[in-house]
Amino acid sequence: MQSNKKHLILNTPKSPMALAIVAAIAGLSAQPAFAFGDGAMCTPASTFTVTSSLGDASVGTLTAAITLANAEAGCSQIDFASDVTSINLDVTTIISKDLNIVGHGRDSLNISATSGNVIHATAGDLHISHLTVSGSDNNGIYQQDADLTVDDVLISNINNSGILVDDAHDTVVRNSTITNTNYSGIRFNNSSIASTLLIDKSDISNNQSTGSGGGLHAAIDFSAEIKISDSTFAENTAASSGGGIYITNNAIGTEVSIDRSTISGNTSGNTSSHNGGGIHVTNTGSATGNFTISQSTLSGNTTAGNHGGAIYFDDSSTSPGTLLNLLVDSSTIVNNTASYQGGGIYHSGANEIIEIQNTVIAQNTATSGYMNLFGVFNSVEHSWVGDNNGDHNFATDATYASTPVQSVIDGDESLLNISTLADNGGPTFTHVPLVGSPLLETGNPATVDLSATDQRGVSREVGILDIGAVERIADVVMDISQATGVLTLNLGEAFSINLNAITSSNDSVITVSGLPSGISFNAETNIISGIATATGASEVTVSVVSFDSSVDDTLDLYVTMNAPSIDTSSISEALNITTGKTISIDISGITSDDGITLAVSGLPEGLTFDSASNLITGVATLSGTFEVTITAQNTDKETVVIVELVVQEPAIEPSSSSSGGGSFGFGWLLILAGMFIRRKR
Repeated sequence: MQSNKKHLILNTPKSPMALAIVAAIAGLSAQPAFAFGDGAMCTPASTFTVTSSLGDASVGTLTAAITLANAEAGCSQIDFASDVTSINLDVTTIISKDLNIVGHGRDSLNISATSGNVIHATAGDLHISHLTVSGSDNNGIYQQDADLTVDDVLISNINNSGILVDDAHDTVVRNSTITNTNYSGIRFNNSSIASTLLIDKSDISNNQSTGSGGGLHAAIDFSAEIKISDSTFAENTAASSGGGIYITNNAIGTEVSIDRSTISGNTSGNTSSHNGGGIHVTNTGSATGNFTISQSTLSGNTTAGNHGGAIYFDDSSTSPGTLLNLLVDSSTIVNNTASYQGGGIYHSGANEIIEIQNTVIAQNTATSGYMNLFGVFNSVEHSWVGDNNGDHNFATDATYASTPVQSVIDGDESLLNISTLADNGGPTFTHVPLVGSPLLETGNPATVDLSATDQRGVSREVGILDIGAVERIADVVMDISQATGVLTLNLGEAFSINLNAITSSNDSVITVSGLPSGISFNAETNIISGIATATGASEVTVSVVSFDSSVDDTLDLYVTMNAPSIDTSSISEALNITTGKTISIDISGITSDDGITLAVSGLPEGLTFDSASNLITGVATLSGTFEVTITAQNTDKETVVIVELVVQEPAIEPSSSSSGGGSFGFGWLLILAGMFIRRKR
């Protein structure tokens, strides 16, 4: 089938207007940034330990501890005895001083409230960590007019907002989960002071709002900076706009960045004024600012209203000439749905600078055309845009540098070839371009201004990077023959096998399984080492694993048995025998080793050896000294000894004729003696 891809490859330099746009963005970026709070705890002068699970104000309770902390002049800390695992507060006690609330684990400590906010602060910096806030008819955590840090906290089953901040200075949400709230996971309001919000390595999912912003609702009326990194906004629902994230900007100098994050499966309301399934941004009046989405994934978001399945960006009511910038960089925007227009991105208005670079926007749907993009887009560079029904409304003002640069527009989406949204490594779910995808190695070769890593933390391939949030790693390779070290050793000897040279693949790790007892693998040094405790062969599996592929091979390790030990002293006497006599010599006692087979050679005529019984038996017919070879053999080695077998003739005994002669001679002596006696007489 004829492809309808349109390759717009232009090598001409950017227009003066485009250069002016870039300079303007660079100028804003160069302005002093807000200083985000680091989320550090204050240094406590006093520490109070909660020893009671009661929700009242009696001694040892959380309420009593907060009261004591409020009476301190400086910072205090509250911790909890290990047997305090659940607290349901009768009433909320307002925190008014700097305070650390430190639990012993989100799985081991839950704090709830019968009524009101579970944790409520109106002054003083508040740091909450290592616990669960679950169960409230109001908000989970409330902070006003000071700093707030929520670190390693689970917030769930909250009737209003999981976290509500009103004019808080610096808010940090890190390593936390917010789920099952009924009026936004996080509500961030600032009307009178400069504020920052950092959401890092957190999961904001399955929340809802009867208004806007199921996951995050931010109302910015004073200068503010919001940064979302390595986080997930998923399956949130808003009855109005911004199923995942809703931002209304009425301030000058607003900075919003979303980095290495995934916004997926969020839904916004079903009337014509409800837009932005994933993200909704509205700018009004003289609002200015930079909005950046980088190394991120927007997938499966839906607006049941009108516009912007993934992103709705509106500056239609801002003053002409205000400087508002939306940059979508190295991101993946796929499978989003708008009920009317702009399944991927919908841009309402023409006052902003909208740039898309190194980004894939495809397989999005809309019922009235403009499937992937709708509105004015000042530049589309090194990107891949799918079927837009032939609608290329990239700029209504001819002074904009609107011609796409080295991009594919109206790409054949059947050829896109990307994986489903899944865990492909890193802190968030992603789509990986598969082998043969047009996204591979077609990104911006000028990577100096782009992130060195993709959404997962994988190194980008400089000069040939892939389009989208994920850099597919080339299939890993392995040459197991490059392992160095001795594979066969005697029992008791130490192995040391270095695997570092078996692969040259970047962003890969080596794993080893099937090692014999006593042998281990060090994943930091990639060395197999140790002393085996048993003999025999082991087929060891070695794997080289990257984010996107793996390869296996085997190493055959062998631990040989030591040579058998032999001691022949136990049979030394038995090795002196006599010809003509039947013998049976048991030689099994010469070794105590297991699994030994004995063999004997060099025996004189008449003697044999039985290896089953380990007996030398028979009747020797020849006398003499014989060198007999005894061999002890195990699976791997043998020991040979030579012993002397002495065969003697039997001792000579007097015969019957010799005895008679002797008696006869003795008789003659008696006769002569008698004759001598007679003569004397």
